[in-house]
Amino acid sequence: MQNPTTYFFEQANNPPNEYKDKIDDFVSKLLDTKKCVVCKEDFDLQERMPRILVHCGHTFCTSCIINFYRNNKVRCPLCLKLIKNIEYLERIPINHTIFTKLAEQLNEENKKQGQQELDIPQQLYSLFEASLQPPQQYYQRQPGQPNIDEETGLEFCQIHFERIKHFFCGGHQETCCRVCSEYQHQNCQIIDLYDVGNIQEFLQQYGQYKGNQGEQENDDEDNDDDNDNDDNDDDDDDDDYEDEEEDDDENYEDEEADNRSI
Repeated sequence: MQNPTTYFFEQANNPPNEYKDKIDDFVSKLLDTKKCVVCKEDFDLQERMPRILVHCGHTFCTSCIINFYRNNKVRCPLCLKLIKNIEYLERIPINHTIFTKLAEQLNEENKKQGQQELDIPQQLYSLFEASLQPPQQYYQRQPGQPNIDEETGLEFCQIHFERIKHFFCGGHQETCCRVCSEYQHQNCQIIDLYDVGNIQEFLQQYGQYKGNQGEQENDDEDNDDDNDNDDNDDDDDDDDYEDEEEDDDENYEDEEADNRSI
């Protein structure tokens, strides 16, 4: 005979199909799992990613939390509880319950349209990995930190500064790092540039290769310096020519004075 506790637990977590929609609708209204309670916009997997303030349990979209983030602190707009010591915004955890539901809904839509499904665990891992990046890697590049990887000529990501943008999105025709490819381009055709024979030639077709940009800028500066030096040499020559003319005039005047005295 089955344990009653186990039976009721299984029934609670696996309700009959005819009740699932009603339960989801009830939970959605109770917990606002579809819309942000501040902006009333639907949650998504991008700028309106659902994040939960663990100190009070309220969930808001990332765009709204940005508006309440000041001096490493966030005050909950519902209960006004102040959460301190938030080094940077991305450390506020994602509401995985809502996130998983959004991913499942997206997978259902992809199935209907014959598109590739998301690998939900991998997506969660990528976002978790991104949330562990140090704060300066999200908001400002450190002085002296290079923009381009010297070995490959590829740019570093503007969001995840230590990651090289070695993926190419065919839909947006732009390069991105691994985290961005799995977060912002999950429905796009992605090419790993490390698998491409000639990265420079491939990216030049789309105007995305930046490897020679720094060298070109240095060449331009050197050319400017050479032109400045040439201008200075010309100025010196003009000064010498003027000095010679003055000497000739003085000599001519002296000769005229001598002729008069004779």
